[in-house]
Amino acid sequence: MVEIEKKTKSYFVLTKAANKLFHKYGIRKVSVEELCKEARISKMTFYRLFKNKEQLVKHILVEDFEQNFAKQKKLFDQDIPFTDIIQQSLKYKRNSAKRYSKEFVSDLYTAKDQELVKLMHDFGEKGRAFFKKFLIRSQQEGHIRKNIKIDFVMHYLEKMQEKMIDETFLNLFDNVEELSVELTNMFFYGILSNPK
Repeated sequence: MVEIEKKTKSYFVLTKAANKLFHKYGIRKVSVEELCKEARISKMTFYRLFKNKEQLVKHILVEDFEQNFAKQKKLFDQDIPFTDIIQQSLKYKRNSAKRYSKEFVSDLYTAKDQELVKLMHDFGEKGRAFFKKFLIRSQQEGHIRKNIKIDFVMHYLEKMQEKMIDETFLNLFDNVEELSVELTNMFFYGILSNPK
């Protein structure tokens, strides 16, 4: 990863450009040349900062995941009603999903780069472990059904996540925001007509 001392103006304009282009067009469709053009830096500057495009992708994902994880943790640790936590979480998920194109999501979930695959797996494991603890605590506090098996819920979530590489499924939605909202609402509210 990029060390603190290398976080120069070039670093910030490059990562901003990479976020913009990757999120809009996906990872595969964006070249180093396009990244440099968008960031208004030379290829030499790019390669001083990152070994290759894949290293840049991983770096951006780590920063993004850590930022999102910290925000979700802060939200889930608040001493507010369970329903408020869920509503705020849904709003946060929706706003986050607006940034991503279907191409970007598809590229992440179908990556061939083994380091990226491991990174995505590790992010998923950390997120699921955190969410499982939240569900257990919520169940103990009486916010969710006592008779539902948390391991069943976690298995259901994993199956939902597997749908992210199903092109037929992805094509049911116009964008990632719509997909994210639908999956999240289905998880929390099922098929109820009037979620509260």
